[in-house]
Amino acid sequence: AKYSFNQYEMPEVRSEEVIEDEVRGVAVNKVLPGIIIRTALRFFERLKNFEKRITRFVAKLIVLLSRSSGRDKLAAFFQYGSMFWGNQPFVNVSGIKDGPEAPWRLLEDSMSSGRKVFRLFKWVKEYERARLALTVPDQYLGCVRTKARAIVTRILAILMHGFAGGYYFVDNMIWAAQIGFINRAAKAADMKTLFQQKVPYEEYVSFQSQFIQIQHQRELAQDRIDRWKDWKNWFSLQRLIFAIIHCLLQIDSLHTERHRLEVRYAERIAYSKAMAAASARSSASGSGSDMSVSDDGLPIKEAEDLEIEREGRLLDVRVAEFDTKRTLLACICNIAILLNRLKFEYFKKVPLWGVGLFGVVAALCGIHKNYPTKAPQAKVSKHLRDRSNSFENRQKAKAT
Repeated sequence: AKYSFNQYEMPEVRSEEVIEDEVRGVAVNKVLPGIIIRTALRFFERLKNFEKRITRFVAKLIVLLSRSSGRDKLAAFFQYGSMFWGNQPFVNVSGIKDGPEAPWRLLEDSMSSGRKVFRLFKWVKEYERARLALTVPDQYLGCVRTKARAIVTRILAILMHGFAGGYYFVDNMIWAAQIGFINRAAKAADMKTLFQQKVPYEEYVSFQSQFIQIQHQRELAQDRIDRWKDWKNWFSLQRLIFAIIHCLLQIDSLHTERHRLEVRYAERIAYSKAMAAASARSSASGSGSDMSVSDDGLPIKEAEDLEIEREGRLLDVRVAEFDTKRTLLACICNIAILLNRLKFEYFKKVPLWGVGLFGVVAALCGIHKNYPTKAPQAKVSKHLRDRSNSFENRQKAKAT
């Protein structure tokens, strides 16, 4: 046999450093793509979760904006937020008093005027709430412990919603007067144009009497609007006072109800555990007596079921208590703003940025109240739903 010389050549001698570098390179070539793929998958998973959160937030925001009360509270947030931002000492360091043409004042005035549209005919809803408070049974008035507490809660609810209805009704009247729908009078521009007219001397006396009459009508219209504003402030003050009293009574009743539920379920859970132990002992002794039924013939719930039921009922009480405290906080902020506007003692000294802060807190409470807790389900059009149903029917027919 003939062999080539290359078969008998000695292998190439390599150092240990070269061998380690080659092994490390092979390992990197095998591991690096896996690391990149896993990193990309984690990134896309986080991106997908972020997109789901954004979708839920947008869906909830659409529900909030679809409610007139939600849009009203958003406008109130921008109104009082502009007041707070334009007057706070951190921004206005020199304490310069801005004129009516300042940007924050223009935003405040525009939002204040726009909110009146969202409160249009809202007094009808308050009338319906007052009527329901007068006619519904006691268990629908909230958490009431005794008959006397139920009567007091009913009276407070009627007064609260009644004064709220009067407040919204007068507010709608003021808005209608501002746009000239009712209480019409000559405007300042018309008065200026009339005053600049050239009138002959023979007609000056009649012109002067006409001018005085128009000026008198303007004063009467303005006095009427001022009187309506006084009524509006009085209605607002009364509704806030009764709302605060109503919230305090509800919070006290909810505290008592929570304590009662804790004591009652503690006794029932202890009784259930004792009956379960007695039933286990009777089964072990072979007596055959059934301890899982009470003296009334009703089955005794297990301790785990009672604990789940207790947590559910306590959660309902805590949610109702939180909602009531949120309403109380908003009422306190609103009454502070109203007393500052009416120049009450100790409240007229509150600076404008403090009034704006009160308004922002009240607006945030209203936004949180109208903000949905769950995202609504996406609605499918009737055409797409029919197509989907027909496709499913065809698939079932093929399968059969």
